[in-house]
Amino acid sequence: MGTELFAVALAILATMLGAPGPVFLKKASKNIGFNLKTITNKYLWLGGIFYLMGISTATIALKYGMLSVIGPVLALTYVWVSFISIKFLNERINTQAWIGISLIITGVIILSLGI
Repeated sequence: MGTELFAVALAILATMLGAPGPVFLKKASKNIGFNLKTITNKYLWLGGIFYLMGISTATIALKYGMLSVIGPVLALTYVWVSFISIKFLNERINTQAWIGISLIITGVIILSLGI
């Protein structure tokens, strides 16, 4: 049980590390084109780095936990991305998205209680 709990904690950390990735890529997308400036776009690099940190941590979590538990926990990334998008991109989340966020959180709690 301790190993599985450690894996879930790592998976949650992975979601937090990876969540800024798409937000930075969204910021990068404003200046993306087929030119040399794209390669030097700091937001593009930051997005990639955060994705890499999240994927690396998720891979370690999968080493210690079951995919049937860790996989759904990784869906928390969508929750964090939504919150970050509200805060830093001034995006509005519609009712269906809030329902989805609630279902993800509920599912992760239920899965975590079962370990």
